[in-house]
Amino acid sequence: MGPGGEGFERVRRMSFEITPEWVHIAYAETAQFREVYGFAGSQGMVNLEGIRFLPLDPSKSVKPSKTLAVYMHPATTLQLLPMPQAMAKVGVHVLCAGSRFMKNDTPLIMEKVVLDLGAYIRHAKEKWGYERILLCGWSGGGSLSLFYQAQAEKPSITHTPAGDEVNLKDAKLIPADAFIFQAAHLSRAHTFSEWIDPSVIDEADPDTRDLELDIYNPKCPNQPPYTPEFVSRFREAQLKRVRRRTAWVKETLERLKKLNERLAREKALAGHIVLSKGERSELAEIAANLL
Repeated sequence: MGPGGEGFERVRRMSFEITPEWVHIAYAETAQFREVYGFAGSQGMVNLEGIRFLPLDPSKSVKPSKTLAVYMHPATTLQLLPMPQAMAKVGVHVLCAGSRFMKNDTPLIMEKVVLDLGAYIRHAKEKWGYERILLCGWSGGGSLSLFYQAQAEKPSITHTPAGDEVNLKDAKLIPADAFIFQAAHLSRAHTFSEWIDPSVIDEADPDTRDLELDIYNPKCPNQPPYTPEFVSRFREAQLKRVRRRTAWVKETLERLKKLNERLAREKALAGHIVLSKGERSELAEIAANLL
C-alpha cells in the first residue's frame, strides 16, 4: 500500500469520531525509597494517569480493535500532540500514558518509568484484552521504548546507576509487538551531552567562561564556519564538563549515603535523630551546592 495506492486513499478518507477516556492505573511498589510525593507514589502504591482515544462507529459504539498504540514520554504527557488523535480518527485505539513523573522530571528515575510503562501494557493486555501493543516513541519516548523492550526481552537491571534498587529482572515486563518512532533521539544522555555549554569554567558561577568556547558571545574569536579542529575541541570540552558534573553527582550521592547510614543507625539506637554540628554543616553544604 504505497502513498498513491487505493488502500492509502481509503485510509486517508477515513475519519471516525473519537472519544477520550481518562485512565487510572494503580500498582504496588515496594521500593525502599520514594522520589515523588502525593498520590503518584505514596502509601506503597504508584498511581498513573493517561488518556485513551477510542474511535466510534456510526452507531456511536467503540470500533473494536485487537491492537493498542501506546504513546509514553518519561517526563510529559502527549495527548495534545496531533498524531495520537489523528491515529484514532482513522480507527486506531491509542493510549497516551503518563508516567509518575509527568510534567516534573526533576526526580525522574528512568528505570521506574519502565515499570510504569510495563503497568500500562499489562493492564492493556490483561484487563482490556488487547492482543498486540504498538509502542509509539515520540522524542524521548523513542529511547524509552527501546529501553523498555530490551528489559522485557532480556531483563538485566537490578539497580539504578546511583545504586538504588529498582529490580527490572523480576518485573516480568510484557514485550511490545511493534514500534513507530517519531522525532526520536538516541537518549537524554546523548542529547544533553551535545547541548551542554562547554565554556562554563566555574559551576558555582556560570558567567565565568572560557571565551574561546563561548560561541554565543560576539567576542568569541571562533566564529562560523567552524573548523574541524575547533568542533573537535568543542566536543571534547563538552564531554569533560559532563564528566566533571557526573563525578560531582557521584561524590555527593556517596556523601549523602554515608550520612544517611549514620543517621539511620542513630535512630535505631536512640529512637530519634540528633544532628551533630558537623552533620548540620555537611547537610547545609550539600544543600547549597544543589541549589
